[in-house]
Amino acid sequence: MTMKNFILLSLFLFSVAYAGKGSIYSRYGVGEINTLSGGRTSGMGHVGVAVLGGESIHFMNPASIATIKRTLFSAGYQHRTYTSEDANGTSSIATGTFNEFGVAFPISSGDNIVLSLGALPFSTVGYEQQITQSAAGVQSVQMFEGRGGLTSGQLSISYSPMSDLYLGLTTHYLFGSIYKDQTVSFNTAGYFNGSYNQTLSMP
Repeated sequence: MTMKNFILLSLFLFSVAYAGKGSIYSRYGVGEINTLSGGRTSGMGHVGVAVLGGESIHFMNPASIATIKRTLFSAGYQHRTYTSEDANGTSSIATGTFNEFGVAFPISSGDNIVLSLGALPFSTVGYEQQITQSAAGVQSVQMFEGRGGLTSGQLSISYSPMSDLYLGLTTHYLFGSIYKDQTVSFNTAGYFNGSYNQTLSMP
């Protein structure tokens, strides 16, 4: 697979990654903030951030990629289950997303200079909420829906000026869109139904 095809495939997968529903708290701000970590780090409960990753790509610690000696590709899938409960009952929502794509390759083995490129979800928006209210005999139903999220494109480089000293630098480029829809409807013709749609895009 060429690098061009790899990038196109990554963009396509991220375009469908946020189709499902998620946490109701993702309604606020730019959504639910994700941890920018790879599968190995997540599997260790994020305690392996400081471990040198000669066989894996650490997206949270650019210095740890310094011991990579050959080209590595990384891809990850994350499954989440949300459970909410109120006076009316309990509901569960399960979502799955491709949440990690990356490649790392050594530039200079003598100085442990390694370059890595990655794309990870920075935030996720996925909620659906209905609120029913009654006042003066008029019932209103409000619907709040949101979807989308932001993706972090990362460029990292490592360098080791001396034995047992590893330095790293990471830059982030955030992009994506967040869609928020709100509607209100009434049970009487004396009031007009309404809707409000908002789209937030970066950059």
